[in-house]
Amino acid sequence: MMDAEVAPLLPPPPPPAGDTSPRARPRRAETYVVVAFSVLAFVSVTLLSALALRRHYTGSGGGIHHHGTRSPASAPPLLGSAPASEALTFAVIGDWGRDGSHKQSAVAGALARAATAHDLRFIVSSGDNFYDGGVASTGDSQWRTSFEDVYKQRSLVHAAWFSVLGNHDHLGNVAAQVDYSGLSRRWTMPAPYYTQTFTLGGGGGGADAAPGWDVQMVFIDTTPFVRDAYGKAARKLNGQKPDVQLDWLRGVFANSTADAIVVVGHHNMYTMTTSASLGVPEMRAYIEPVLLAARGKVITYISGHEHSLQHLQPYGAQGRGGAAAVASGGAVVYGASPVGGAATGEGGMDHFISGGGSKLDAMTPPSQAQAGMWLHCCGVLAVGGDTGAKSLWVDSPRAVWGAESHGFYVFEVTREYLAVVAYDEGFNRIYSYERLLGGKRQ
Repeated sequence: MMDAEVAPLLPPPPPPAGDTSPRARPRRAETYVVVAFSVLAFVSVTLLSALALRRHYTGSGGGIHHHGTRSPASAPPLLGSAPASEALTFAVIGDWGRDGSHKQSAVAGALARAATAHDLRFIVSSGDNFYDGGVASTGDSQWRTSFEDVYKQRSLVHAAWFSVLGNHDHLGNVAAQVDYSGLSRRWTMPAPYYTQTFTLGGGGGGADAAPGWDVQMVFIDTTPFVRDAYGKAARKLNGQKPDVQLDWLRGVFANSTADAIVVVGHHNMYTMTTSASLGVPEMRAYIEPVLLAARGKVITYISGHEHSLQHLQPYGAQGRGGAAAVASGGAVVYGASPVGGAATGEGGMDHFISGGGSKLDAMTPPSQAQAGMWLHCCGVLAVGGDTGAKSLWVDSPRAVWGAESHGFYVFEVTREYLAVVAYDEGFNRIYSYERLLGGKRQ
């Protein structure tokens, strides 16, 4: 906290000659005390107001913490430690298309700096690309006002954008977002749901050459599964059939030869706040079982929908499989540090919500005392988990961290680890997280 600088006070006027009554004597010490308390109260109210606008929630210390400070942009220990050829580094931004308003342009500036600093391979949009009703055609003005003219920095213009559809996008012409892929050198949406595989390392030729390591990105269209007006529009106006997509997703996992899978969709399964859209029950009913069936390979599910940044562990800190995890940047540490050869195992599947691209939602996390009720009714996870759950520090569903903040995540996947860092619109690092994946670098 910075000390407030107060201008020197003028001394009170001298009492009239011959007046020796107490009220006529100088009261300088009392005046200073009153002014000091006034200044302290003003500074305290100002700081509390600022913190209320930028609330952070973390499991550190077993409670909810409000962090108002920002640290300079820096990377967690593992992020960037692997050669570029052996790492898949990308950013995820969601819920952004508002003609540059609600700090969308500021977030774009920070994203451009991240693209340069981390040498991003591509950018992912987690949906709600155009508010409030999607786009009407490939010639819609929002392509310019919400996308091309906002993400106009050189590092963003030359980056591929792998995008998924959000519920607001389904109120417009979904085919136009698919067709724009043929007109843009960066916008990539070959279909409402699709997959892309990236091979890391390998090459070099010869019998002793290290094999490549594949990361498969699976992009799904979640709105058709939801039983609301948006889902109805997706199913009837845009012809999306959830059962067909579900069969496709099962087939993707069954036939995948990738070493790790990252799944991106718009709707979140879980949340850490009771004041937004809550966890989406249809996602937990239809999509989650398919992901859990492949949880040995699916390392994370990334969504948007809620206008905040969140990190959730609905299957516990160890993912029911013993995967070691460590979080930094003011967040809680679970398990052993990945530096120095921590024990790892299959099963970890972190959930991230990246919806800070423009307009924000308020966050109201539940108390730990109410954690069980909120989890069972609405998919809401308490910070630190349910205090009444057995094996609290092993497998209790929990929220790890969240922030009412504009911004985005940068992810890095290698054979050995998953590293994540969150940036705000000023390109300040506000959270980082690492987890070992158990692979060996060649």
